[in-house]
Amino acid sequence: MLGVIGFGGGEQAAVTLDVPMAGAGALYEVWRGGLTSAGRAGSVSYAEDGQWLFASVAMTARPGIEEAAFSAYTELLAVLAARGYPHLIRVWQYFSGINDEEENLERYRRFNRGRHAALKDYLATGRRRPAATAIGCAGDGFYLYALARRQPGTPIENPRQVPAFCYPSDYGPQPPDFTRAMRVDGDCAYLFISGTAAIVGHASHHPGNAEAQCHETLCNLDAILAAGGLKTPRVAAVKVYVRPGERPPHLVPPWAGAPQLVLASAICRAELLVEIEAFVVDGA
Repeated sequence: MLGVIGFGGGEQAAVTLDVPMAGAGALYEVWRGGLTSAGRAGSVSYAEDGQWLFASVAMTARPGIEEAAFSAYTELLAVLAARGYPHLIRVWQYFSGINDEEENLERYRRFNRGRHAALKDYLATGRRRPAATAIGCAGDGFYLYALARRQPGTPIENPRQVPAFCYPSDYGPQPPDFTRAMRVDGDCAYLFISGTAAIVGHASHHPGNAEAQCHETLCNLDAILAAGGLKTPRVAAVKVYVRPGERPPHLVPPWAGAPQLVLASAICRAELLVEIEAFVVDGA
């Protein structure tokens, strides 16, 4: 196994990273690869199999989410360079109070500034922004895990949406550094779809209406899947985030039927109630 992520904790759980989610129980996400070797460098734990490297970081982030994001990404990129996996493919980030203000700026927007400061030199070399998710969690920590590769992936954007890294300044001093999906080709093709919500263009749609937001989100997922260009796409896993108190959305094909992990959590925009991400494979 490359990595095991626990949500909510569980007895005797052999997890690589434990993300505190209120009321989640013991839920797990597992990434498997080939024969692995593992190590640790500073705050970063990692496992690698010659093609993929899985890395995770946990650190305190209240106050100081901007500093935590900068530090975590800086350490992560140093490990990727040292181990020979220079291309970020997929990143997940969880931290508390994602919609709270910290020194007159929303914590998610501060996070975007810290992430960009760490990624600036990486992007300047021509490397691509990864697919990503940023979601709220319990506790006071910042939790990041990532998949990196020796070869680059192909960024995929959604024709229904403005690329996140091109958002106007209405959404903060630094737009989010991620792509809507990342396609990886090799013996098999994979599509890692970022956290996706009811955003069309760059604006949130259907505030306060979870059902309508879910429908809009599924339209976005369909558009990303079509843009990904897989010949025989099969949805291998879906992760659904809903604000506490909201019911999990009803999914429709091709998103229904795949293993689902449903977590009650805050979304990166206060008006959004639902966010969905997915992992898709080409063929069996």
